[in-house]
Amino acid sequence: IFETGEVKFNHSIDTIQAVARAGQRWVLISDGKIINAERHTAGGFARGHVSIETAGRILIIDFQNENLLARFDDGEIVASVSDLITLVEQDSA
Repeated sequence: IFETGEVKFNHSIDTIQAVARAGQRWVLISDGKIINAERHTAGGFARGHVSIETAGRILIIDFQNENLLARFDDGEIVASVSDLITLVEQDSA
């Protein structure tokens, strides 16, 4: 979807830019606000998803002990295992 190392910014995000640039191969999928988090335990695993409101779409991150899949609410998949899917808090990174 994106070239390795390409960045797609919706806004200026200085703190997150600094953290992302510390790695050599990174992609910023989007920025936004967490609007929902659902979590349950099944079979010894923490499972669920986090919904993030972005510019015009909702980004959904599905997890089972780790983040497994990042997808938009229209079905577009933007990252999956074995990608490292990480959330960074803007104020403190």
